[in-house]
Amino acid sequence: MEVLGRDVVQEWECSRNVVPSAFDSHFHLDRSGRVLQVYSLERLIGHAEGPVPEVLVQVSDGVAVFCDPATYPEVYPCAPGFGSAVGLHPKKPHASVEGAVRLVEEELRKEGVVALGEIGLDWTTPEQEWPLQESMFVGLLELACPRRPVILHLRGQDRYSSEVSALSLRLMRENTSPTQRVHLHCFGGNLDQVLGWSTAFPRCYFNIAGSVAQFDEIQRAAVRRIPLNRLLVETDSPNRRVQRKWHNTQAYVGEVARKVAQIRQTTLDEILQASLENGRLLYNL
Repeated sequence: MEVLGRDVVQEWECSRNVVPSAFDSHFHLDRSGRVLQVYSLERLIGHAEGPVPEVLVQVSDGVAVFCDPATYPEVYPCAPGFGSAVGLHPKKPHASVEGAVRLVEEELRKEGVVALGEIGLDWTTPEQEWPLQESMFVGLLELACPRRPVILHLRGQDRYSSEVSALSLRLMRENTSPTQRVHLHCFGGNLDQVLGWSTAFPRCYFNIAGSVAQFDEIQRAAVRRIPLNRLLVETDSPNRRVQRKWHNTQAYVGEVARKVAQIRQTTLDEILQASLENGRLLYNL
């Protein structure tokens, strides 16, 4: 097995005519820069760390997510097929809700920004932090509007994040329109969550990351019931690669799609094509 720590796009040029296109619906360009020393979108798309990807894809579209104010760029990446999202990670609380809303609102006006997020709740932190997270989440939802997707980070203490999902669904219903476009980042919930979110928000999309490799049968059953036209795949790079010992980049999004295809008992091409079409539609790319 060949091991890489370099750009590999050029090596794939000869076979690009048979390499399928892919949409990476959630990756962190700023964090990848710190971890991989790869700072440009153009280089990151074709960069691999570790074994050559088992599923070769050409990442033609995607969304770069910036959720740490310390690393908001002065200029957001601008390339055909790609957009940026700006939010505030629940583990990165701002000094005040009002200040956070003003800060994110200013970034949302910048060229290339197509979504609000990621925002949400993360109950892997100490319990005393949860009320501030909830206040921050509700405050940032003031910036939501149906034409702009909201990317949600929902992580709880149980395997399926059931309590966090239920609370977040209630807060979304109280503070946004039913026509809001919703992107559930790194989804690992159960069938009740798929049905609940789909009913409350018909324009809700479920995004599957590398953690799918560790899903139990309850989570796999949920993946099988996600409507094909609401399914996305992501790398969440530099985190959550299917092969967990290596850092993640866009080059490995095909490995996620393959796991999803195996669970749904369908073809890799169907999952890649669905994610590509759904991502372009969701983000108007």
